[in-house]
Order: sequence, then structure tokens, then C-alpha cells
Amino acid sequence: MSNDFLPFAVGGTANVTPQATYAADTTLLQGGFASGIAKSPDLNKVWRQSSIMAAVLAQFIVNQTGQNAVDDGTTTTLIANLLAAVQASSRAVVGQARNVSAFLAATGPSVTFTADEIVVQSALGGLSYLLSSFSKAVSLGTSGIGGVVGTTPAANGFAAVYAAFGAVAGTNVFVTDATAAKAPEVYGGTLPAGYTASALICIAPMGTTTANFAPFALTDRKVSWSGGNIITASTFVGGPTIRTSAALIPLNARSVGGFNQVGSSAASAISQVIAGTGVNNMGGQFNTTNLAAGSSQAIPYEVDIVAPQSIFTQSANSAGTPGFTVSTNWFRF
Repeated sequence: MSNDFLPFAVGGTANVTPQATYAADTTLLQGGFASGIAKSPDLNKVWRQSSIMAAVLAQFIVNQTGQNAVDDGTTTTLIANLLAAVQASSRAVVGQARNVSAFLAATGPSVTFTADEIVVQSALGGLSYLLSSFSKAVSLGTSGIGGVVGTTPAANGFAAVYAAFGAVAGTNVFVTDATAAKAPEVYGGTLPAGYTASALICIAPMGTTTANFAPFALTDRKVSWSGGNIITASTFVGGPTIRTSAALIPLNARSVGGFNQVGSSAASAISQVIAGTGVNNMGGQFNTTNLAAGSSQAIPYEVDIVAPQSIFTQSANSAGTPGFTVSTNWFRF
């Protein structure tokens, strides 16, 4: 990349007025140089100060955007690139977004992701870029940008979807596997050619083959889907018991929700608590009730994920054969 804006009179022996003399010159605070003989050291000093700042600002544009700073006598491109450079050096958090959405009503290979704005970065703590009016489709049948990058998402597993940006290539999206390893907030592999920044925008459930996503809906960082039962049990557990489900709770999940259901064959005082840890039912969601024989009660729950892909349950029952079910149909990542 090149910078046409060059500093003037910067050599070690440059013919310029010393800084102390220049700072004390009353000309600075009055009407400028008076008419008469021009003093080259004073003029060189003025030109150097202005040219150095122009050169620094132009180099900032080059460094932050990868675009040339061209002196073609116009300002339009320089202003646009300066704005991009300021955005790239902002301290925005990667993945910050407004109104991220996606919806797939039936099993299929492609889905479109939209957002008002998304922040992508070159690395955690790296250069930031703000993508506005985002709308891109990703397809499992495509290799590279707009499709699969890196490892193909596993059947019945999970896919990580990333927004991507390059100064020349523009805005796009791609997908990679998030079943066997937690997906980082900035893509950890090699980005497709022309792209320099990325951000995780979705963890999508996969269908029964690697060719299709399962139906899902994305709202910001919440993914709703059909899910399933994490546990179905006919005996109670008196102490906190870990329940791990790699098929229903992705490694990126920060919280999970669904229904906490209890039932009994006889009239019973019955309860089940779902929690994110096995310590004192911390943050637990309780379903405690007195049931008539053969009845059941289901209530919604939401708990944080502390142990990867796991929740904890504890239950009790006073009579009859109990039924305990914990289902999930959404998660946040």
C-alpha cells in the first residue's frame, strides 16, 4: 500500500526555525507573516508541521484499511477511507450486533442471515469493522466463502456461522464445524482469500446429514429449534446429578432452556430442580407440586451452562412411580 502524502523538510539538517523560536514568535497569534522578504526557515517550519500531520493521518488510513492514500486532488475517497480507518481502530467488542436474525422452516442446505449491524475483528483485540445492513446466505453445498470453510459440520452436530469482511472483498458469510470443538468468537483458522476479519454470529443445529441444517430460528444470540429430551427417568435422584448431552447442548452454549416436567402414577408430592452447577442448586429452576394419580406438570426453565454441555438435576417423589423429563428447545451462545 502507498501513501502519496509525504512530510516536508524532515531531514536532520533541514532549514527550519527551531521549535522554541517558532513557539515564541508572535506571528503565530496574530495575522501570519507580514509582507516583505519571506524567511525560508519560517516557511519551511510551517510547511513541515502541516505536511507531517497530513502524512501521519494518511498513513493511519493506509495502515488501518489497507487502502492507498492517493493525492489526486479530491477528498471523497480519503474521507471515506478515514471513516473506515476510525471504525477499524475502535474498541468495539467482536460479535456485538443489532437485530441478528435467521429462520429455516424446514431441513435444508442454505439459510440467510441478516442484521442491522455487526462488529467483526481481525483478531480478539484487533482491528474492528462495522458491517451495516448485513444480509448474506450461506450454503452447505458450497466450498469456501459463502459456504464451508475448514471442517465440514458434522451430521446431527452443530455448525458455527461467521460474518466475514475484507477491505476489497467486502462482506460475506461462511460456516464451519462447531461439534467437536468450541467455536471462537473470531474464526481461528485461515480466512478465505481477500478476507481479514470475522465474527461468530450463529451456532446452527445440523440435520441428519452433512448436507443440511436442521430447522431453527436465530434471534440475536438465541437459537430456537426442535431439540429433544436431555433426560427421561422413572426414578428420583436425591443429590445433584450431572446430565451431559453433546447432541442437544453445543459447546458454545452459555444457557439452555426448555421444559421441566414431573409426573407420578400415584398421588404424590414430587419435585425436580434443574441447575447449572451441582453446588447448592445454584441458579436452579424448581418444579415442585402435589400431583393427583396419573397426572403431570411441565413448566419452562432456563439455566446457565457452567460445565460444558451439561446441566444438573435433583428430584424427589413421595409415592408411586415417578416420571422426570428435562427437555430443551433453545440455547444461547
